[in-house]
Amino acid sequence: MADTYITIIQDEQFPYQFRDPDTGQLFATQFILREVPDEVEKAIRKRHTTVKMGRGGRRDETLDARAYGNDVIDYAIVGWDRLVGLSHDRDGRAVKVDLSCTREHKIKLPDRIKADIMRMALSKEAGLYLDDEGVGDPAMPAPGSKS
Repeated sequence: MADTYITIIQDEQFPYQFRDPDTGQLFATQFILREVPDEVEKAIRKRHTTVKMGRGGRRDETLDARAYGNDVIDYAIVGWDRLVGLSHDRDGRAVKVDLSCTREHKIKLPDRIKADIMRMALSKEAGLYLDDEGVGDPAMPAPGSKS
């Protein structure tokens, strides 16, 4: 039997649809994601880490987790389809509008979806634990987890 290898190609994009783990409901929005390579992740982490010298020369590092997460999300999401928001027409009525894939909209996604996207984009198995339709399987443990 021949050895089988999985190759991760950087900048390869993969689809993802969020499935609510509580209800099993599949959301209509489809995200197009890419893996965050180690060197990009390290640069983002460095940019959002402050270093202070503590007592006895001890080095204290503090990560701004919100800014770090926002940059990772901004890098990882390269597009989406069927993501809508609410706006108001001239008469003040709420109307649904398609949202453009901008940093502003990316960082306003629900935390649950952002956490799922970060878990996939930062893993070395990015995209491999999606089912055949590109749907995240909530029953499957995150890559690298001890489940």
